[in-house]
This record gives sequence, structure tokens and C-alpha cells, in this order.
Amino acid sequence: MPWIAGFSKRQVTADSPQTSHCQAKPKRWSARNDLLAIPAVCLLGLTPVRANAQPVSFTCPRAGTVVEYASGQESYLGTVPGNPFICAKKNLWGKDKTLIFNFYLVIDSDVHAVQAGMQALMANPGQPVSFTYIAASNRNQYKDTWVLLRREFAVLDGRKIDAVVFGREQEGRLGNSFHSKSTWWLDPRTGVWLKSEVTVLAGQAIGLSTAGSVIRIVEP
Repeated sequence: MPWIAGFSKRQVTADSPQTSHCQAKPKRWSARNDLLAIPAVCLLGLTPVRANAQPVSFTCPRAGTVVEYASGQESYLGTVPGNPFICAKKNLWGKDKTLIFNFYLVIDSDVHAVQAGMQALMANPGQPVSFTYIAASNRNQYKDTWVLLRREFAVLDGRKIDAVVFGREQEGRLGNSFHSKSTWWLDPRTGVWLKSEVTVLAGQAIGLSTAGSVIRIVEP
């Protein structure tokens, strides 16, 4: 499953703390799964936003959708009643889970803030969005900063998918030293996060796990 996760937007400039690790060369590993008028900036270690970035209309995977990974499969149950942005599924181990934007599993008190942050992210290409939360998996607090970067084609099971690419920075707080920067690919039509590339800059990802890259999506 994807990594687990208030709401505040902030301008990111070339001398922002967000850009201070552009030259870092830590170990890289793969997982599943625009900046406005600042062409030289290096946010999250990624290229600036491209002109084809557009707002994303997110929908959860339809009930009956099955997503296959090398390690097994997950099956989707639709959405939580009354909230179209919280997706229900059975994970790799057959346990029922509900994830905000099919991504975050957080403590109850942080659900509203995380959902608001993700809605702002999808609606505002190139505008960095930050929020803090406590992950339900390990009870640690994190600050995440996202930006919607671009659209590009991804190949899955022999077919092209018009994917949306996001940059993400995750910083541990309150004594949690974890820090990573990553790129995530979303299939907006199915609501499935296809894959990710993560650079760990500090700490360990205790309790934060992924299923790996998607191999196939079977829709009902």
C-alpha cells in the first residue's frame, strides 16, 4: 500500500529549504505503487512543472477493481459512504483498509486536514501544498509537501496510461528523523497509484511500506 500521512500552502523559491538537497546522492529505491514562473528551481529534486499539467479529477477505484503486484493483489470495495475521496479496499493480507485519495491512512483527527490538502493539490498544478499528520501505521508525525508536476504516458501491461506525475517530500517531526523525496505516478482514470521512485535522505521508513509497482489493473 502507498505510504501513510493540517493544511497550508506556501510559496517555494529557489532558496527555500525545499531545494537544499538537490545535489544529494543517497541510495535510491523504487516502490509502487509547477512551479509557477520559477524555471530554475529544483523542488523535491525534480524538474519544474510542464505546460501539460492540468487539474486532476480524482475518483477512487470502482468496486470490484483488482490491482495486481508481484507480491499479491488488492481488491477495491468502492468508497466510504458519504465521502468520495476515501477509498475502501482489501489489502495484500486481506485486511479492510480505508485510504484518503487511495494513499493515506492517518489517525481520525487528521483525516479532514489531509483530505483538504490532497484536494488542493489536485486542483492546483504547480502550487506546492503542505500538511502534517500522524501515520496510523507507526504513530509518528510527518510533514508532507506535494506538487503536481506534469502528465506523461506510463506503460502498464502492454498499454499506455495517461498518468499524472507528482513530487513529494516527507519529513519526520517531533524526534522522527525520517526524510525522503519521491516521485509518484497516478492513473487518474482508475484512481490507482502505479509506481513511485523514492530517495531516502535520512532515517528509516519504519512502518511505512509499499506493495511495489503495479503489474496489472483488472476492472469490473
